[in-house]
Amino acid sequence: MIKRSLPILALLLGCELGAATFTVKGGPNLSTLVSGYADKSLTGFQFSLAREWLLARNLFLAPELAFVRRGTAEGIPSFGSAVTNHIRFDCLEVPLLVRWRPGKTAVGIRPMLYAGGYAAYILAARSKVEYGGQSWMEPIIGDIERLDYGLVAGIGFEFPLFGRIFICEGRFHQGLRTLNKISFFQAWKTSSLSLLVGMRL
Repeated sequence: MIKRSLPILALLLGCELGAATFTVKGGPNLSTLVSGYADKSLTGFQFSLAREWLLARNLFLAPELAFVRRGTAEGIPSFGSAVTNHIRFDCLEVPLLVRWRPGKTAVGIRPMLYAGGYAAYILAARSKVEYGGQSWMEPIIGDIERLDYGLVAGIGFEFPLFGRIFICEGRFHQGLRTLNKISFFQAWKTSSLSLLVGMRL
């Protein structure tokens, strides 16, 4: 699926359709893996390049190519508090979003809402286990599904500054695929909240 998505994204990023623009953006995220359990969030990050063009009045199509770090700071809650497992995923992600922008305010700020889906390929995964005052780290890429997919939604605004258009947005992402091949009581599904700041090129 990811191999099919990347050529399509490359075509979307490169094609010349009406009112198309490029945007670069990045920022931190807080992510977890275990739904329904109060696991500790991992602070990660995201950097992305987006192409956007007008579909209809105030409606835009916005595919992205992003590098994202997600995971959890306590990924084996079934063992209780004696063992903590800090899990980190580095992903190449392809969101496909539809944005809606109403008109500008009097000071040039333009709010926006967006939603869509994503496919992601996990490039690397590691586990840092801590127990009894000791810790050790190991790759776990062979123990997980490398393809993830899910839903994305967000809210934000644009504003002019120094002759450029800047973007600030909050994004929620929810993975739909169970990533752990090894059977635990908990299914590993990624979820995160991101704060992104960007600039139109």
